[in-house]
Amino acid sequence: MPEISLPDFLRDARNVIAPKLANTPEPFQNLNRYLWQQRWMERCAEAAYLQNVLRGMASHRPLMTALAESY
Repeated sequence: MPEISLPDFLRDARNVIAPKLANTPEPFQNLNRYLWQQRWMERCAEAAYLQNVLRGMASHRPLMTALAESY
């Protein structure tokens, strides 16, 4: 059992990351903006969402086919 809840961990992580983003490359800033807005980390904790992501990755990258059924 984790010592900290996922929402608390994500809040703490965002508080550490956000102030430093201005000094990072623009593509990294865009990625972070997307991840936070879409609640990607929280959604990956949901089995159905993670399975869908892995299947999508596998469908776009033939070498990643093993991911489709890995979860």
